[in-house]
Amino acid sequence: MEERTDTEIVYDNQDGSFTKQIYTEPINVKEDGDWEPVSNMMILDGSDSIAPERTEIKPTFFPEMEQGKYSQFGEGDNQITFALESADGEQGKEAVKDVSATLKDNEVRYKDILKSTDLRNLTFNTSVKEDIVLREYTGVHSYNFNVTTALKA
Repeated sequence: MEERTDTEIVYDNQDGSFTKQIYTEPINVKEDGDWEPVSNMMILDGSDSIAPERTEIKPTFFPEMEQGKYSQFGEGDNQITFALESADGEQGKEAVKDVSATLKDNEVRYKDILKSTDLRNLTFNTSVKEDIVLREYTGVHSYNFNVTTALKA
C-alpha cells in the first residue's frame, strides 16, 4: 500500500509499520484523479509540440522555431507566446535564425540561433528557467523578444 499527496509519500513496510517521506516542494501531481510522480523529462507529444511529461506548469515548446517563436503557455484564449526575434550589437541588428529544438532530460535547446549563441529552457515542476548561452563574445549586447497575449490594455 502506498499513499501520496503533492508533498509526501507513505509506504507500508509490510511489517505493521509505515514510512512517510515529506518534501518541502511538490513531488507529485494529480493526473486523472491519482497522484503521480513529477517528471520534468521533455517529450514530443502527439500534437507536434514539446512538453514536460508530468508537471504542474504546462509549457509547450515548438520542435522548430517559427519566426522566432519558440514557446507557449496556457490554453485557448489564455495563451502567451514567446519569440526571440533579433539581437543588437556592435555590427547592428541581427535576425535570429529559426532552428530545430534538441531535447535532453528537462532541457529544450535551440542551438546557434545567432553566431555562438543558444537559447536554452530548463523545465521544473512549477517554473521554467530560460538562458541565453553565449559560447563566445560576438559583440551582441541586447536581445529583442516579442511576447504575444490576448490581454487588452
